[in-house]
Amino acid sequence: MKNLAVCFIALILMFSCKNENTEKTEKTENTKESKENEVVEDKKNEDYFTLTLDAIVKNNDEFSLFYLEGEQNSITKENSLTVNVAGNNLEQSIVIQLQEDVLPTRLIFKYGKNLTSQSIQIKGARLDYNGDEIVISDQNFFQFFIPNSNIVYNRETYIASSKEVNGKHEPVFYSRKILEDKLDYTFY
Repeated sequence: MKNLAVCFIALILMFSCKNENTEKTEKTENTKESKENEVVEDKKNEDYFTLTLDAIVKNNDEFSLFYLEGEQNSITKENSLTVNVAGNNLEQSIVIQLQEDVLPTRLIFKYGKNLTSQSIQIKGARLDYNGDEIVISDQNFFQFFIPNSNIVYNRETYIASSKEVNGKHEPVFYSRKILEDKLDYTFY
């Protein structure tokens, strides 16, 4: 009887250890699969030019990125992308990702579509493509983007306030030559 009890306990321990090893093997295989999927997704996203603007936008708004490619001279609706932004008193990242394999040579960034007055506080920006990145701090934003006459930009607080000029309200930032050269140097 004593031998039967010892054999029974040994069998239980043997099977419980085997199940534990099987579970660990399954978890390891699932982790490997998910990491492989992440790598594939990351690789896919590298083929897309992405502008990420970190800012405080207090009112709901639409942000549009217009861009020129190669030898283009004029902006077209096809060369633009618009995202809706929910107003928030906290910093948020506004991500605009272009179509695959589109690499702009010039950027035009517009906000304040439905508002007669909108202020945003720029916290920084990132431009990503093919694993390379250009990081623009809040202090350097004005160095890389120039506002049009519908924007009053405070270079100490990094607040861009839109205003109406001659009955028009179209606040726009244009990429400066230094950014266009940096795009060329970094991504081409």
